[in-house]
Amino acid sequence: MELFSPKEDLVFKLLFGDARHIDILTAFLQAVLPLDEDEYEEVSLLSPTLSTEYPLDKLSILDVKVR
Repeated sequence: MELFSPKEDLVFKLLFGDARHIDILTAFLQAVLPLDEDEYEEVSLLSPTLSTEYPLDKLSILDVKVR
């Protein structure tokens, strides 16, 4: 069985950008960010599409956006 790399875009989005896997995302953020557990209440996924100010602005879509 061949494993897919989490660095591949689709795999990354499935692991970290899906609400079904919020526990994986939370564990990852806890491992890489210097935050104590009492500094946040929860991790939640937000829409990855960034709003634009002007009609001709380029649309930007993030892999994952969290609060």
